Amino acid sequence: MKKHFICLAVFIFSIAVVASAQLIASENFNYAAGTIVGQNGGTGWGTPWQTTPFNISNTSIVNPGLSGPNIAGIGNSNHQPGSDFRNFRMLDTSNAAFFPYMDYTGDAGATASTNYLWGRAFGANNTTIWFGMLMRKTVASANIGYGGMHLMYGYNLAFDQYGDKRAHQRFQFGTDNNSPSFFMASRTINGNPNLPAACGATVRSNVQATTTANTLIYRIDFKPGAERVFMWTDPAPGCTAPDTNSALIKMNVCDFRFNAVNIGAGTFSGNVQYDFDELRIGLTYPDVVTCSILPVTFIDFSGTAEEKNNLLQWSTATESNNNYFAVERSADGSNFIQLAVVASAAPDGNSQNVLRYSYTDTKPVASNNYYRLRQVNNNGNVVYSSVIKITRKENTFFINTVAPNPVADKLTLSYYAPQSTVANISVSDVTGRIVLLKKENIISGTQSLPLNISGLSKGKYFLKIITPNCVQSLQFFKQ
Repeated sequence: MKKHFICLAVFIFSIAVVASAQLIASENFNYAAGTIVGQNGGTGWGTPWQTTPFNISNTSIVNPGLSGPNIAGIGNSNHQPGSDFRNFRMLDTSNAAFFPYMDYTGDAGATASTNYLWGRAFGANNTTIWFGMLMRKTVASANIGYGGMHLMYGYNLAFDQYGDKRAHQRFQFGTDNNSPSFFMASRTINGNPNLPAACGATVRSNVQATTTANTLIYRIDFKPGAERVFMWTDPAPGCTAPDTNSALIKMNVCDFRFNAVNIGAGTFSGNVQYDFDELRIGLTYPDVVTCSILPVTFIDFSGTAEEKNNLLQWSTATESNNNYFAVERSADGSNFIQLAVVASAAPDGNSQNVLRYSYTDTKPVASNNYYRLRQVNNNGNVVYSSVIKITRKENTFFINTVAPNPVADKLTLSYYAPQSTVANISVSDVTGRIVLLKKENIISGTQSLPLNISGLSKGKYFLKIITPNCVQSLQFFKQ
């Protein structure tokens, strides 16, 4: 949820965050030997691994895992034995930290009688998402067959079961049926006539998959209209993103969104098989490669000004040898003092699961409050997080929370008001059209205000609250 405050009198509340790495999802296949179906490890996923309705596939977990240039494997790997085997997994789209990178997207390919609206999906315009994975051809042969990943939109990869009733574009990468070279393609599903013919485009490289693990890196710039995609193989070590001019493949693909991934392998003849490992999806290049930026991978670090306190919250995707976090505050952004120590929640300081932390500053300064985390390893090494800023002044109206978000029918605004007043409230859609306009009496103190939005269609909306001395804009999603 985004908040924008333009307070015209004595109160200004803003949060400025220096961008840090944010991992959307990861999977290292660190499971015992056996089938992948039903496995539920990793971070950022909404379902366990499943088979597609198109092909029942109990692909296996094999030991050891893969390692390639700039990606160090952890645990085991997934073996796809060919014969058109596929497995898929839905992403978790409920994390509010990633809402700015998602859209509500309808089913453009469906008829009026079969129209589905599936909810949030990654790929909001003017955002960038990175992908990384390890891929190895396990049987050396000249047979032509595909192996790789699809980015899909829709539960259960429903195009296999329902035909083009739920058809959408999909983005595919790896190797394909017509060449052992790495490629990227924007595809239609089941030849749906309602989708643009250009979505069948394929671009191949001159680099072929081998029996040595390759590191594959992809960057998608989501834009209005066609998306721009770049691919690299085996990038140089380091944390600096490669220049787009050095990409092995560069292409435009038809506008698409995704909330699921599908890995698989198959062949028209012979025996082409692949192993996959270290699937990573993130907002920055360091998220998807092995990078020595921090021994802790932060998902987010944020602050909220409450009536009297400042609430700090952060979460980690991974921790390695972590001892504790020291919470530090500064009034000028340069000279920091330690407020508290928060111990690592990871056993022995090591975790591959999402861990969440919070700290309440009960005595914030009246104006600028700068916060950072000093992360200390068990060996005494120290690394600092990004800095967030909370600017607060008292004695005016402000919103504490808007919940739930996403919301079905009733939105509740929690606010603080030093005195009773009247607020003008408006709700507009993504086109700027005002769909709800009303006045509400604001009661002094910390109060709650319900807002009935049951008459709105599903999608993204912008809420504006105007009081005599403050204008506040917030974003929410209607389910």
